[in-house]
Amino acid sequence: MDAWLTEAGWYAGRDVGSEAADVIAAVVERYRAYGVDIEPSAAAQAFIREHAFLRVVIDTAPENFAIFTPHLVFKGDAEEVAELAGELGAKLFPVGYDTYDGSTLLVDES
Repeated sequence: MDAWLTEAGWYAGRDVGSEAADVIAAVVERYRAYGVDIEPSAAAQAFIREHAFLRVVIDTAPENFAIFTPHLVFKGDAEEVAELAGELGAKLFPVGYDTYDGSTLLVDES
């Protein structure tokens, strides 16, 4: 995993600082615009601070990427994330998406 992320620019101790706070605030606002209240857990915040803005190739297919930036790809995803969180009984937060089909990448609170 470390090698995969390193190819995209990750390194131990990477911290995008206030830029992480900005993208978190933007995605929280976007979810709220669709009636879903989300808040990042400490685990999600730490992941975003370390991995935000990385773009890594999926399955050696150069046109398919995992992009580690919180985003709401499809407006219906907001309700689906809230529903999944409820079913799991866990706080979930989007930390990225893939460019192949727009799937949201989530981190739970642990």
